[in-house]
Amino acid sequence: MPVDYDLAVIGGTLAGRWAARKAAQTGARVVLIEPSVPTERQWLPTPSLAAALTPQHLALHGVDVVTGQPSFEGTSPIQLLARLHGGTRRIHARTGLLAMAGASRPYNISGLMASRTGSVTTLARDALPKRVALVGQQATTVEWAVALRQQACEVTLVMPTDRVLPTEDVDVQRLVTAQLLALGIRCIPNTTAPKFTPTPSGISPDTSAAQQSAPVDPVVGPIVLTDSAPPDLSALNLPNIPQQQSLSVNAYLQTQHPRLYAMGAVLGGEDRLTLALIEANAAVENALFWNRRTVCYDRVHYSLEGLTPVGRAGLTEQQAHRYCDRVETYQSGTDGASPYTVDFCKLVVAEERLVGIHLMGAGADCAIALLAAYLGLPISRLIQELEHLPTSKLSDSLGTQLVQAIEQYQGQRWRPGTWRRDWAENWFNWRRSRR
Repeated sequence: MPVDYDLAVIGGTLAGRWAARKAAQTGARVVLIEPSVPTERQWLPTPSLAAALTPQHLALHGVDVVTGQPSFEGTSPIQLLARLHGGTRRIHARTGLLAMAGASRPYNISGLMASRTGSVTTLARDALPKRVALVGQQATTVEWAVALRQQACEVTLVMPTDRVLPTEDVDVQRLVTAQLLALGIRCIPNTTAPKFTPTPSGISPDTSAAQQSAPVDPVVGPIVLTDSAPPDLSALNLPNIPQQQSLSVNAYLQTQHPRLYAMGAVLGGEDRLTLALIEANAAVENALFWNRRTVCYDRVHYSLEGLTPVGRAGLTEQQAHRYCDRVETYQSGTDGASPYTVDFCKLVVAEERLVGIHLMGAGADCAIALLAAYLGLPISRLIQELEHLPTSKLSDSLGTQLVQAIEQYQGQRWRPGTWRRDWAENWFNWRRSRR
């Protein structure tokens, strides 16, 4: 039977709207189905992008925006039943794309779930509380903590483990934590306060005398879950796809249903808008044409908003030791007059190839996009082309740290005991003997 649309995007996120607009720009007929209640979790860091992807703007680009709760009714082609406020609407599309927002991750912290908790979407921009406790440790959680602190909120960050940004390099974790404390954000690691007691105004961390010499003030204000978990897909009635915590896809972001693709928080992991947009570009092309675009996750880069800019591409030092042989790291950093003037660069090298780049400093978000092109290549390639890189992409201070990290690598290659040093010494001995 004929279909109404080439692509049906089940959204609720900025990345989903981006995917719908990108598909419509190719000339495809696109329908975007969004929930009636907004679920986007990143309104603070991305106001400019959100303004360019309103339903009115999407309609001007030819996207049919439908508000309601969809559920699948068929397998091939995609058949959806959208439950609207005024009734139902059947939608027939050749392919589908899941681009739903992540749910709040319910951490199992004793006493915490018994207190007043809510999701990050319950915070209204025009009526922010004076005090708030955020439960989480992911990159988006750090951005929320900084953004709320900048709005004069007293912020307490309750971490399920002993550190923030668990997927980042350990040195970046240390520097970011120092900046959070300098901003006045109170950080409570779960290893220090493994239990919480609900109080009429919030929660109070329980600490033993061995852990804490002085009593800890209670956390006052609403308790908000900010870390992202894969959304609940049970209401979609996905055809021929088993219910799992996160959806499995192949290299082309294609699910077990050959006409259904997925991206973003649906896949699990860090719910980063930058990563979701990269996935959207690949998924839309594959869904509309044929499977040809893949996402090279080892070369994906993203930055951290709000603090000193953080840029990351490729593997962390810990990941490199797990997956690679002959791993070496070269880093350089300076501590400025305040935690906000830190400049830091770490290069992770495995078998003479650049596999990870970690930056902190002014311009790190732009520089990481430039340097990510050298991931997987011999580090000598970066050294050869360093002087030809656009200087506008690198600040003077961050560029200095990059040069010093590279000088560490070059110095390491010529250290006593290496074959280069031994060869050079023999060469010099021979030349001196020749007068």
